Amino acid sequence: MSDSPNVLVGKECRISGRLSLTGQAVIDGAVDGEIVATGELTVGQTGVVDAKIVGERIHVYGRVVGEIECSEKLFLHAGARVYGNLRCPAVVMEDGVSFEGHCSMETAADEGKQLPQSAQTRVEKLRVEGGAKTSLGEERRSGSSTAGTGQRLRS
Repeated sequence: MSDSPNVLVGKECRISGRLSLTGQAVIDGAVDGEIVATGELTVGQTGVVDAKIVGERIHVYGRVVGEIECSEKLFLHAGARVYGNLRCPAVVMEDGVSFEGHCSMETAADEGKQLPQSAQTRVEKLRVEGGAKTSLGEERRSGSSTAGTGQRLRS
């Protein structure tokens, strides 16, 4: 961030409710509820957020408990602790991040769209001929393999 933030929630500040933020915002205190941010939102190292966050560009250095949805990019910096689901088209996660939840790399516009045929996975039985070995090292003389490794993914 090159400019000073439009909104700063200081270390000693605690806010409950719905926050609508525009421009650059930094949360170093505690927020409970919901945050909707247009621009860049940063949860600082001392920031503790127990809320759903919806924004464009989000940086997390502190702790977030709740869903994070962003339209551009989410940055999880070393030391960040995130407990909740992520839905963002791009996520950057540094070493030292603690994340527990699900991550979906799709946008709201992508939700419900059918995968192209080339991206769908199909399973077929693998037939092992001659003296070939299965991936478990078992030798099969002829016939089809019935081991769990007797299937392969084909796209």
